[in-house]
Order: sequence, then C-alpha cells, then structure tokens
Amino acid sequence: MEYSVFRKLSGTFDGEKVILQFYRSQRAKESSKPLVIKIYRQECLDFLFGRDYEEFIYSLEFKDATKVYEGVLQKNCDINFYTYEDKDVIKGTTYAYYIGSTLNETVYGPLLIKPRNQQLWLPFEEMTNDIKQLKASYPELVNIKNHGHSVLGREINSITIGNLNHIKLGFVGLIHAGESGPELMLYIIKKLLKEQHTLLKKIGLSFLINANPDQREKQVLGTPWYLRKNANGVDLNRNFNAQFDIVEFGYGYRTDVKTSPTYRGDKPESEPETKALVDFIEYTMPKVVFSFHSLSSICTDSFLLSKYSKDDTLYISKCMKYLEPYTKGFGVKKKPSIYFGTSYGSLPHYLYTKYGIPAFDMELGEVDDKTKHMVIHDQVTSQLMEYYQKKHYQGIREVIKSCIS
Repeated sequence: MEYSVFRKLSGTFDGEKVILQFYRSQRAKESSKPLVIKIYRQECLDFLFGRDYEEFIYSLEFKDATKVYEGVLQKNCDINFYTYEDKDVIKGTTYAYYIGSTLNETVYGPLLIKPRNQQLWLPFEEMTNDIKQLKASYPELVNIKNHGHSVLGREINSITIGNLNHIKLGFVGLIHAGESGPELMLYIIKKLLKEQHTLLKKIGLSFLINANPDQREKQVLGTPWYLRKNANGVDLNRNFNAQFDIVEFGYGYRTDVKTSPTYRGDKPESEPETKALVDFIEYTMPKVVFSFHSLSSICTDSFLLSKYSKDDTLYISKCMKYLEPYTKGFGVKKKPSIYFGTSYGSLPHYLYTKYGIPAFDMELGEVDDKTKHMVIHDQVTSQLMEYYQKKHYQGIREVIKSCIS
C-alpha cells in the first residue's frame, strides 16, 4: 500500500495569492535526492456558497485537476515544511488543490479555497485600522470601547460616533460569520462623520461591526462555504439568556445538538462573543438595535422581530417608530417589511424580553432574482455593495432625523 508523501495541507488567500502550506509525512521514504513536488489545481465552477459545504469535496475527482507546478520547493528551516504560492488565481472562483510527488502516485487533497475580493470581505486587521484612523481623524466625535475578546483572542470593540451621552441607535454586525456588517457599517460611519456633524452633536450611534471575528477571518482567508457559528461551534444568535432552555427547531435543526448549525451552546452566554455583545448593550443602552444578517456582506431593510412578540401591539408600535423612517430613507418600499422570526436565545428576543428594546435581525427580504442569486451565492459585485451602502446610509440618516425632530 502506498501512503501520501504529505500531510497537514492548509491554505489561505492573502488578497493577492493563494498560499499553500504542508508537511512531509513520516511515512515518506527518505532519499538523498531532492524531493520533487507536484501541485495540482481544479476549478470548482459548480460550487455554490449557501448550498455547498465540506461534503462537496466528495464529489471531486482528481482526474479533473491540472498540474500547475512540478519542482523542488525550499524547506522551511530544518523541518519538512513547505510553502507554495499560487498567484494565477481568479477572485470569486473556488479551487481544489492536491499535492503529490515523484516518490509515488498517491496525491493528498483536495483542499478547497476561494479567493475573495477583500473589499467585499474586509480582513480583521483592515477593519481595526479603519476604526483607529477614524478615532484619529475625528477625536471629538469618535469613541472606541473594548467589550472583550473572541474565542481565539481577537478584540471585540465598538465604535460610537456623535453624542456619547445621548446614544439612541445601536448596530451589530457578523453575529453569523458569513453574513453582513462591517462592509456596510464602515461606509455609513465614515459618511456620517464627514457630512452630519450637526446631527451627531445631538445623537450618538454605536456600532459593534464584527461580533464573530474568528470565523469571519476564515471566510476572508478563503473558506469557500458559509460559516455561521463561532470557533467553539456555537450559534451566537441562540446563546443569549432568553428562554435559553427551550429547544428551537429552525431551518430543520435542533438547537440542543452540538453538530447542528444552530447549536445554542452548553449554557446561556457561554461564549466570549456573547458576553461581549451583552457588555456592548449594557454600556451603550441604545433605544433600538439593528443586527445585520443575510449573506455575503449584504442585507436590506427587511426586519425580523422576535417571533414571540407578534401579539405585543405596544412593542410593535415602538418598533415601527424606527422602521418607518428607515424604510422611507431606504427608498425602495412604501412600508416596512416586518416578520416575526427570531427565536429563543436570539439577540432580538433577549433585548425584547429583558429591556423591551426594539431589536431586529435584518435579512435580504424581497429582491429581484438576479440580486438574490448574487447575495445568497457569494457573487456580490462592488457595484451592488455600493448600491446597498448608500441605501442603508439613507435609511439610517432618516432614523436619526426622526429621533431628534
């Protein structure tokens, strides 16, 4: 039996190239001759974000891959660790990589990587630097606050703009890693700071743009399928202390099963990211919270309330106070699209039951088929992103005006 010459194949996309890293297997035969390595690549043109996951690799066949490199790679240091850079990749295309050698015909793989446009999927470091630069540029209007760290130790910070003593609006992004937040919110923050000084003297807006930084970074670096949960495998939008013990069955999954995409965790607020979100709410105490969801960095003015608030007419009336101006500013529909859909343990349900704060998960809603396909399947263009950045800015600006009128 022949064994693979290599092990521990991993890869990332750094914005320009795919970087593969791998080790030589302990079963590989020793030789005085340099090890000749072969790299193979296969375009997975039928892979669809939102439909396909890890199981997609079982549909692949090595015979469909093309050799893109054969030669001797320099070992890293004194260990049998190798790096290969593939610069000839197309953003938006999912690739499967295999590695082999001249020692035998056994190949190792596939490893799937999707090079993404990092203007549409912002790296964590770029988000962090953007926030710091805004603080430096507008020191009197910007406040940065740390609320904790992720499972893997990344900082979870909020940025508040405007009147810190009169915070009205709260915004949360990326509770689910493959969804929306920073790409829309940073545009809004920058535009408000540039154009709305007068309004910001009267009102404060607080943004926690990246609630799930570990898994989001995995998406940015090339994980091709949709990531929902945090690095511990917990759905943060089921982990809040709001009827947590009741099992939910959304999307055909159980929240009490660890392998479920909607797994709620072992106990309420078990996750550091959930604790950071609770701290964010307690620190800012906004009058309303908009939580950005949907897929592929884009959502619209489609609002999900706690499904257990549908008979609470007073609460719904409070919600409409913010939703009507948002939809008016967004400029697509005549009246807000509201749905009663968020579950026990979700952020909107937590805010509804504990504080009575109007809170919404913002989804894709009703859009044309072309837009729906682009968003759901991670085919968003810069033009589509710019369109929705402007729409959300107009919606939020209208909400601000309604709050101070």
